[in-house]
Amino acid sequence: MQTFSVRTRVYGNVCRAVWNTGLEQRREYRRRGGSIDYVQQAREMAEAKSEHPWLKAAPSHILQQTLRDLDRACRTHGTFGVRWRAKQR
Repeated sequence: MQTFSVRTRVYGNVCRAVWNTGLEQRREYRRRGGSIDYVQQAREMAEAKSEHPWLKAAPSHILQQTLRDLDRACRTHGTFGVRWRAKQR
């Protein structure tokens, strides 16, 4: 049971970091008049996994779903209407 709890916490931390980084990236693109979508971010995340070993702590499908959820939230509420993911919430 202990292992499940630790693994779940690690997955949550990685997913929160992916969400917040993806949101910041989208906001920066919007500030500059551009846009970025799920496909581009998923491609960049795959490349980032080779540079940042902590991203390998969570399975790829979980990180991809996080980016899909972010994409849907940004399309529904607008890039600046989406909230950051906090550890306490």
